[in-house]
Amino acid sequence: MHEYIAHDLLQGLMFDSMVELDRSFALDRWQLEFQSYALDLNKVLEALNKQVSAEYRGASTSEQKGALAFDS
Repeated sequence: MHEYIAHDLLQGLMFDSMVELDRSFALDRWQLEFQSYALDLNKVLEALNKQVSAEYRGASTSEQKGALAFDS
């Protein structure tokens, strides 16, 4: 838990993966414009893969074998 909070393991990754959406609607002679944000899951997966790969490269050989055994 400490590492999660101290190193911002997920929050920054999620916010960095947001994309801006602009929408506009014609209403009589006016134009309504809205900005919103959506989570780009492809960006999330790419960032998670980079983070996991970096952590995996820094792990000891026994930790790497354990991680691989756990994943299979």
